[in-house]
Amino acid sequence: VTLHIPFKAETNAIIGAEELYLMKPSACLINTGHTDLVDDAALLDALRDGHLSGAALAMFPPEAESMPELADAVRQHDRVMVSPHVTTILGQRQRETAVTVARKVADILRSTQAGQTLALELVPIEQVIPHEQIDDKRVARLMARLEADGKLANPPITTYWKGKYIVLDGATRSTAFKRLGYPHLVVQVVPPEQKDFQLHTWFHAISSDQSFADLHAHLSTIDDLILTPTPAHTAQNAVREQDALCYFLDRDGNATLVEAKAGVDHLAAMNELVDAYTKWGDVERTLLTDLPRLLAQFPQMTAVAIFPQFKPETVFEVASQGELLPAGLTRFIIPGRILRLNADLARLKKDEPLASKRLWFNQFLEEKLARSRMRYYQEPVILLDE
Repeated sequence: VTLHIPFKAETNAIIGAEELYLMKPSACLINTGHTDLVDDAALLDALRDGHLSGAALAMFPPEAESMPELADAVRQHDRVMVSPHVTTILGQRQRETAVTVARKVADILRSTQAGQTLALELVPIEQVIPHEQIDDKRVARLMARLEADGKLANPPITTYWKGKYIVLDGATRSTAFKRLGYPHLVVQVVPPEQKDFQLHTWFHAISSDQSFADLHAHLSTIDDLILTPTPAHTAQNAVREQDALCYFLDRDGNATLVEAKAGVDHLAAMNELVDAYTKWGDVERTLLTDLPRLLAQFPQMTAVAIFPQFKPETVFEVASQGELLPAGLTRFIIPGRILRLNADLARLKKDEPLASKRLWFNQFLEEKLARSRMRYYQEPVILLDE
């Protein structure tokens, strides 16, 4: 992050604790403007707790009688690069300055830590949030297994969005660690703009020994929903309408469109709908919409709930606001999953500053890479169970 703006009253300490907190831990702050544009106390705290990877600052002007103690502490930090501040470059000095800056930037780029190379970050666990509802029974089972294993095998997959690490895959894992009292968690971070990062939607095959008429009657008791029979060949287009939540295709090939009533929160209505039919029958995820193939795979299927495709940005925005999608709807395709990390949980749970723990974690990764023990999968991997 490069800062270069004029210094005046309204820009004094324009970069403070709040602005630094919004940056990713891998970010580096480069201040090419006045020294007072940045709050030195907040910058030093961010460097010490590991929330900022480094900074490039100008030294104090030579005419200053003495350098304040705080500014001195910041500029002596081992992850801060200090450069003379000049407003005019004359003659050959312009080329010399450009070469010096280029060499220093190259040195910084060559010093990339193992965690950054592998897209793994050790972050405060309160910043890791799920995007979908959690099955408490699965969380409880995983909590017991984690305590027994003592290792974090597969880091949750996240994306960084508005100051939060949104969990794309591994919500059960991240919730289990949170409930076990872990202060920090290792996550793999996928940039939201990555081209080969995809989101698809699961459909829900609902099985029961009861008929669709019984399911229809059960869902009709929900005040926020409207259930309307619709021709099967138009259902796919109808479900893309603004108020549509999904449509059901029953085992006889009949379609029923489900909409939220006017003024009803769509996400709340969708959660209520999925919760209702999950309690009514047995639900399994599927990618199929072809009825003969569905019945061959799920002989007791009463109907399949078919949802519209979600946009990744919609999911991220919902999660960042503290809301949750129904469980088992989103299917993220993420190339380059990192599995079998096997990080020591005792050290991960240790009560120590985040900066110290990050130093341990990067050393752990470097040793793994040196022994070729890390397995890096470039192709997509879909985990259907924890």
